[in-house]
Amino acid sequence: MESTQTIKTEQNLSTKELQNHLIKTILGALAVALVGAFLTSYVSTYTTKNSIDELNKSKEETSKDIKALKNDVNDIKISLSNTGIYTTNNIDDIKALKDDVKEIKKSQEEMLKLLYQMNKK
Repeated sequence: MESTQTIKTEQNLSTKELQNHLIKTILGALAVALVGAFLTSYVSTYTTKNSIDELNKSKEETSKDIKALKNDVNDIKISLSNTGIYTTNNIDDIKALKDDVKEIKKSQEEMLKLLYQMNKK
């Protein structure tokens, strides 16, 4: 049986070859780092821009909602003040009507007394 043996071969690099190999490795790593940095920067900028746009839209919508609420509150205040005025007027009218009803009742009682006296005679 033949046995398989791993044959190690040593490669002796010259200084010039080692220098070229290191330069290629460093330049490759630098290129990968620059591309990664560029992509990260681009994605970060794009995401930030979208977030700012969304915040601005949200701010505008909130501002519109606040204006609408202010208008509603003003309308409610006006309605309440008008209701207060009408209520005060109504109270005065009701008092006047009660006084009129009292006078009518007095008049009716007097008329009934007169009719009663007339019927007696």
